[in-house]
Amino acid sequence: MSETPKDISSSPQGRADNIPEAFFPGIEQLATTVISSFVAKHGPAVGGAMYKALKGDDVLFMQIEKSWKEAAYYYIALKFRNLIEHGVYLEDIYVLVPNDAPLALLKRGKNTMDFGAENHVIWVTPSELLPQLLPAEADVAKQFLLRIPDFTREGYSEKAFAKLDSITLGYRFSRLDKSGPDIKKDIVIRLRKSTN
Repeated sequence: MSETPKDISSSPQGRADNIPEAFFPGIEQLATTVISSFVAKHGPAVGGAMYKALKGDDVLFMQIEKSWKEAAYYYIALKFRNLIEHGVYLEDIYVLVPNDAPLALLKRGKNTMDFGAENHVIWVTPSELLPQLLPAEADVAKQFLLRIPDFTREGYSEKAFAKLDSITLGYRFSRLDKSGPDIKKDIVIRLRKSTN
C-alpha cells in the first residue's frame, strides 16, 4: 500500500519536515533526504532545481547567486555543489563568449560582495586558484566570486561586444570515480549594470 502524501500547504514556506518519500518519485532515500534538506534550508525553488539536476544525472549543481557592476568591473557570485557520492574537482572556469574576455577570481578579501575598497582584495587568474575539491556532500557549497572588466571602460569600445549584456561561462571538472577526459559545461550569465 502506498503512502498518501501529507498536506504540507499549512507548513511555513520552505519547510520539508513532513514531505514523504512519495513526493519525489523515482529517487532513492538519500536523494530524497538531500532534496528535503534543500527545500527546508533554501526553499522550494532550489529544492526543485536540485531535483531536476539529480533526475538529469548532473554531477555538479551550479547556482548563479548574484551579478552586479561596480566601477570598471562586472562581478558574478557562483556556488558549486557536488551531487555524487565521490569527490569532484572543479578544474577550470573560463569565459567562452566573448572568447577573449579576461576573468579573475577572488582569492582573498572581504566577506561581503562590496569591493569598493579594493586594497584588501586579491584577484587571481583561475589557474592560480583551481583546481578545487568539491567534497561528496551536496549541502556543502563552494562559492566563487568572479570579475570581468566593463568592456566600454577598458579600451574595448571598438569591439563588437562593447555593449555586452551577458557572457557564456564555461567550467571544467573531473570525477574521482571516472577516468578519461574532464567534463565541460557552460552557462549563460546576465551581466547586471547596477549594484542592486
